[in-house]
Amino acid sequence: MAKLKVIMDAKGDTSKALKKYLKHWGELKGFALALQTGKDNLGETAAKLNRLIGFGPVMLNSSQVVDIDSKGNYVRDEASWGEYMLHMAKAQRLLEDKFGVKAKNKAIAGDLADIAKQLGAGNSAEND
Repeated sequence: MAKLKVIMDAKGDTSKALKKYLKHWGELKGFALALQTGKDNLGETAAKLNRLIGFGPVMLNSSQVVDIDSKGNYVRDEASWGEYMLHMAKAQRLLEDKFGVKAKNKAIAGDLADIAKQLGAGNSAEND
């Protein structure tokens, strides 16, 4: 997301970075769903993970699928890139804490409060 945001801010060609971002988001969502189909009931951990990842990724126009209505239609809303990046850091931390993840590729380093400040995510940094 950080690389994609840099390209967007520079008004560059986002097509390659967007494909990579969407691929990684899909893998994350699939992994989270797979965790929930195991023999153990993840309870609150699953609820937090689903809330952090959401129904869909934040798109280039800052829209995101946030719900599905009673007729099966996607409900979109405006989203914040900074806040969603913070959610991804929180999801990574949750996976580390609950599942003892040791091998990490492209880990987000640092304290969540510091990350929130860097991303300009506002007061929601410590809510989860």
